[in-house]
Amino acid sequence: SSGINAEYGGGKKAAMTNRFAVQIIWEQISFILGVLGNAFVLHASITKNAIKMDKVSVWIIRNLLSVDLLACFMVLLPIMINHYQDSWGWIFGTSFCFAFAAYQYAFSFANIFLVNVLSLNKLLRCINL
Repeated sequence: SSGINAEYGGGKKAAMTNRFAVQIIWEQISFILGVLGNAFVLHASITKNAIKMDKVSVWIIRNLLSVDLLACFMVLLPIMINHYQDSWGWIFGTSFCFAFAAYQYAFSFANIFLVNVLSLNKLLRCINL
């Protein structure tokens, strides 16, 4: 009986380790693509005027890109640092935990709000108001 429990527990730990490794790889890919992609489009839209839309839409898209860049650095980066410490708990303390939660909600709200404003702007342009 103890052999079965030890074997089951070892399998469970290996599954958690594999899940943890996949999560770290996914976070790294998300961070790299998020930073590089948003920085590239933001740079191209500012220096090369690569986005050919009305000024309001360009302004909204630039703000959306800026919010995404901030989210990469202020949300994904602390999660990655926490996971690199190989801890199952939060290493940054209680006050940063509350700030981190506020950042997550603020960036999510800002993204949703800016996409809705962009859609409303397009609607108003289509009906010529």
